[in-house]
Formats: sequence, C-alpha cells, structure tokens
Amino acid sequence: MYPSFFQFLLELNLSLSLGFGLYWLLLRKQNTFQWNRIFLLLWPIFAILIAGLTLKYTSPALIYPTPKSQIFHIMTDHSTTAGMEMALNTTSSKAPKNHWLPSILGLIYFAGVLMSFYLLTLRLIKVRHLILIGSAQRSRDYILLSHDKYQQVFSFGRYIFKPKDQDLPDMVLAHELIHVRQRHSTDLIWMELLIVLNWFNPIIYLYRKHLIETQEFIADRSVSQQYGTLAYVRLLVAEATQQTVPALALSFAAFTKKRIIAMKTKTRQPWSKLWYLLSLPLLLGLFGFISLEQVEDTLKGQTPNDLAIPWSQGGNRASLTFAEEKWRLEQTNKFALPIAQENIKRISSYFGRRIHPVKKVKNHHRGIDFVAPTGTPVLAAEQGNVILIEDKPTGYGKRIVIQHSNNLRTLYAHLNSMQVAVGDILEKEQVIGTVGSSGTSFGPHLHFEIRKEGKPWNPVNYLPKLEK
Repeated sequence: MYPSFFQFLLELNLSLSLGFGLYWLLLRKQNTFQWNRIFLLLWPIFAILIAGLTLKYTSPALIYPTPKSQIFHIMTDHSTTAGMEMALNTTSSKAPKNHWLPSILGLIYFAGVLMSFYLLTLRLIKVRHLILIGSAQRSRDYILLSHDKYQQVFSFGRYIFKPKDQDLPDMVLAHELIHVRQRHSTDLIWMELLIVLNWFNPIIYLYRKHLIETQEFIADRSVSQQYGTLAYVRLLVAEATQQTVPALALSFAAFTKKRIIAMKTKTRQPWSKLWYLLSLPLLLGLFGFISLEQVEDTLKGQTPNDLAIPWSQGGNRASLTFAEEKWRLEQTNKFALPIAQENIKRISSYFGRRIHPVKKVKNHHRGIDFVAPTGTPVLAAEQGNVILIEDKPTGYGKRIVIQHSNNLRTLYAHLNSMQVAVGDILEKEQVIGTVGSSGTSFGPHLHFEIRKEGKPWNPVNYLPKLEK
C-alpha cells in the first residue's frame, strides 16, 4: 500500500491539473484530434504511475546543524530497509491538535467514492436496460437497436441506438461506426473510473468533457471527408436537438456548434505534432519532483561498530577502536533501555544483516527489536526534544524521533500509541508511547535506533546490558 494514500491523491491531482493546463494552453488548439485523444487518455495513466512510484537513489551522508528551533523530518520508509535519513523541514510547530480532522476528511472522501461508484453503476444498468428492451439488428461489427424511449441517435460499446420506425441516414451510421470501431465507449469508462477516484477535483470532469468533444471531432472528420463537409454540416443542423441521451452514451447531436467550427478549421501541418513533445519536460519534471527520493549511502564505510556480539551470545559489546570505545563509555551512562527491563520478553532482531521477518529477504537492520506485549510503556532513552511524530500504514508505522546532545538521535517505531508532541522537551525514561505492531511489522515489538551525525550506530554498544 502507498505510505500515505492522501499524499498519493495530492500528487496524482497535481499531475492531472498540470497536464490539463498544458492541454488547455497548447494542445487543444491543435487540429490533430487523434493525438489529443491519446494525450487525454494516457496522461492520467502517467500521473498515477508517477504518484504511486518511489525510486530511491543514494548520496553521501549529509550532516545538518540541529538547533532546537529547527525540526527535521525522516524521509525513508522502513520497508526499503533505509535508516533515519534527515531532510530539513523549515516549519517548526507542534503536532496537530485536531487528530480527528484526517479521519473526518477520510470519511468524506470515501463517501464520495462510494457515491460516484454507485452513480456509475446506475448508469451502466440503465444502458443495459435499453439494450435488453431494444429491437436488435445484428451486423458484423455492430448491433443496431431500435427503441421508442429516445428520439435521438447514440451509441455505447458495439450498440447503436436509433428511434423506432425511423430510418438511419448513412452519414449518421458512418459517424456512430467510428465510435464503435475505435472503442470510444471504453475511453469514457476509463474517465468515469478516474472520476470515482478523484470526484472532488473539477479538472477530471474537464478531462471527460474534452475527451467526448475530441471523439466527436474524430468521427466528424472521417465522415465529412467521405461524404463532403457541406452535406454533413447540413445533416448536423437538421439533427440538432436539445433532448438528452443516457449518460455514458455518445450522442450524434452533441456539441453541434463546436463540431461545425472544428470541421471548418484547416488541418494543421504534420510538424504541429511536435507540440506534444512539450509534455515530456513536464512529465520528467513531475517524475523527478514526486517519484525520486534521495537517501544516504550508509551501507558504505561501516566500522567494527556494525558487528554486534548479541547479549544471547555472552556479551553486549563489539570490538571497537580506542576512540570509539572512549566515546561509547561516555555515552553508555547517558542511555537507558527504551523499555523497562522486566517488560522485555526477548530481542527478536539485532543490528546488522538479517532476513526480514515479513519480506523474507536479506537487508541491513538499523536497530534492535525489543519484543514486549502491546501497550507496554516505551521510555525516552535519554533527555532531549521530540523532532518528529509520524503515523504511516507501512514501514515504521507510528514512530517518534528524539534529538539528543552530541548530534545523537533515537527512533522508536511500530508504536501502538504516541503520548508526546513535536517540540516537547523530555526527561530521561519519560513515557513517550506504548509498544504496538503498526506499519510493516510481524508482531508487537519496539524497533529502536541510534544515529550519530546521520550514521546508524549499533544500540547494543550504548545501552545497559540486559539482566536476563
């Protein structure tokens, strides 16, 4: 699942809006209707891919100054085994007080999705009913249906509907056959599904409107070239009517004025198709802005600190250099266990290479997993201030990051609840939340990390030894 569905929607609709802006300003003026149709159909697909795809690339670890007035945001998803890479967030504020607001907005959104899907289903049922009650005449690539409910010609799928006891002019039939053979109804179903997903965005309705117009322009051009523009325009005027047709159907008499104007417009030169190349820079820009994510290359240049001797193997210290051991001794007295000794059942995963318990693939584990019952209090390992509160459906799930002195940070992930806010000043061993199994997790546990200057350090070397 995408880490934040509403972030996905925001990025998707940003891409959709910018794409339609390009179409409105430049492409709709081109008289290359088939290319316009392709653009209107494909751009939403690219927008979905860009919003739903995240590609990470590595760069050397960066060290940022960390004054208390600044807040840093952890950008990396635990599901990709990355660590606590920090990116500067220039807004310093408390955690939002209205925790209920996202839930209310979520309910409104999904209610709109259900309503849109319900209306789409009703329209399909209505067209299906017309198909069942119509008198059918079958041909090789279409089915002609006569009915007395509507006094207008329209089509849907392979079906062409005409008024009962009226002959169908050849030019009208030729027009509707273009819709049938080019599967224009499939285009409309695709647009309707996009509307279900993005019902709140007025831009998506403009996509549908302009796609229908473009389909009519395509059919008009083909028929006028076959029968002559003047005769076809006279037929359009004669057939013009204000009567509506079922939703999802393609009406012969729709957009009459615009279609006549379009037929009188001269065909553009072949080089005019080069205008569509302007969509590539926009597409690449959105891909770089939305889909690419920079992370630190923390797997290079590891020190002996990376090789931990687990408590279960008779020790709790790795082989360190003199400088590292001196620094460790200075820090060990500062850190406390993030869960009280008596509440820890076992250590399920240590720092270093391991087989991911959920994905069953090798990865680099950046911390320690303490197994404890759901609801067990989680403690701040050292005094500091909270710089991040986050809740994601995957990865770290509910997590807290605390900034300490000496450029140290600790992370507490997969929590069940969080009882602090961004900016809170914490005392050592203060309760900050409870153990849970949020995000990508195999069961209730606390994932605990220590970072110094953006680099993961083995917590075993800096925590008190377990007594059991």
